[in-house]
Amino acid sequence: MAALSDAEIWRPLFVAVGISALLFGGFKARAFVICLVLPLLIGSLVTSALKSAVDRPRPKQVESVRMVQLQKARPKFLTLFKEPIIRFSDSSDRSRSGLHRVLPARLAVLVRNRCGRLLTNLPRLALA
Repeated sequence: MAALSDAEIWRPLFVAVGISALLFGGFKARAFVICLVLPLLIGSLVTSALKSAVDRPRPKQVESVRMVQLQKARPKFLTLFKEPIIRFSDSSDRSRSGLHRVLPARLAVLVRNRCGRLLTNLPRLALA
């Protein structure tokens, strides 16, 4: 799960797909990339402003929680082949804030909206 939620691992893939869609795709592919990037940029600005204004503590800052961290490697996707580090948060984790990663969630929402009709009809097509 830590590998799926780490945006740094998947960023090269997203960039490669986006650039290839811009270069080799038609009008709809280019429009999709632009309509995907603009809300992500605006959303990250709004999210960072709201996060600094609300200043809600993260769970690891309030109590002891289980944390799964990937080992460091270059390039970043090589962390998928290493054993993750599992530990519980302590007082050193309570003093610093975690990073808010909205890219995977926003990407999922945008793809769901783009392919929503296909995904909703998929069970119906499978039963037919």
